Amino acid sequence: MGHGLAFMSGLMLVNPLARQEHHASILATYFSIAYLGAIVPILAVGYLADFQGMPAAVVILCLVFAGLCLALLALSRMFLTPERLDEI
Repeated sequence: MGHGLAFMSGLMLVNPLARQEHHASILATYFSIAYLGAIVPILAVGYLADFQGMPAAVVILCLVFAGLCLALLALSRMFLTPERLDEI
């Protein structure tokens, strides 16, 4: 349910921003990236589980995502200033 809500929210953000002449290509790109973002972690956990076991694979996945979240937080602090947010 959470994945569906996130997918729908992203689509609601992308859809109005797409100009009419590029609407189909932008939505196709959004769907492709969204589906890749959903399936790659699942495949990675399955691959890691073959070698490390399921508990270790899940812990590794969580650590990788925690690192990515921290990196995104740092980048957002650097690039999303209050002045830039007013432009959006």
